[in-house]
Amino acid sequence: MTLKGNEVILNAQDEAGSYELCWRFDLRAFPAPPEMSRMLVIPSALLRLDYLRVADAVHQAVAKLVSIESQHQVHRTKLAILVGLSHGRLTVNGQEISEETVDKYYFDPRLIIRALEHVQADQVELGMTSLGPQRAFLSLVNRQPECSVHCALLSIGLETQQLFPLPPRRSQKEDLRLR
Repeated sequence: MTLKGNEVILNAQDEAGSYELCWRFDLRAFPAPPEMSRMLVIPSALLRLDYLRVADAVHQAVAKLVSIESQHQVHRTKLAILVGLSHGRLTVNGQEISEETVDKYYFDPRLIIRALEHVQADQVELGMTSLGPQRAFLSLVNRQPECSVHCALLSIGLETQQLFPLPPRRSQKEDLRLR
């Protein structure tokens, strides 16, 4: 990915040829989080796991979130995947962001799914970089002989919910009419 003036250019190449995707953008309109430089560093302690087991756990957590949203009328911006990496074990759970946790962090389910798409391999490595009491980066890594793919996701929490203005709660009848 390169930047020329206000044009972003993404170059990719595979056996079918090379590709270039360009778009105009003012990068100042997309401020990076202050922790951005720390996101680039792959954690030293990584847990190596079977990709399908990780993907299955995440998809089960997403299914649980869909159920919570539909049955309990919880707005999707209040739902997240809780991830923990401790004692050489991965824990994944879909739930409402309701309490602060120790050594477990909430992540946007859409971002975890996208990261899994990018690091897809037989085996993937996961690591957590703590940023303080309730914030962390989740790193998903695919190491191949020719390159490594590293996706780092910034956790979300109770304070993040203030960033999402929620629409007024509608009744079930209004929900049915909108579908």
